[in-house]
Amino acid sequence: MGTLVARLIVLFIYTVFRRLDVLPFKDQRINIRLTTADLQSLQAKAIEEGLPYQSLISSILHKYVTGELIERKTHSRERQRVAKQTL
Repeated sequence: MGTLVARLIVLFIYTVFRRLDVLPFKDQRINIRLTTADLQSLQAKAIEEGLPYQSLISSILHKYVTGELIERKTHSRERQRVAKQTL
């Protein structure tokens, strides 16, 4: 029940900001192929955040291209560890 309420609140706020032209108008569509596991993970994260998964993907891409996406150091350390193991 709490998740539904959170999703409705996010949708309401999104709608209000869209009508006030605070959010940028999205005028382009893309098609992208993902693994089933990646898509399911994104959908699960979106549910946790109370967002549609397409909005989460768009947000991640926007943060990446604007330099706002911050990589967690634990992930980079894990990648370094895995890279060393594969050598």
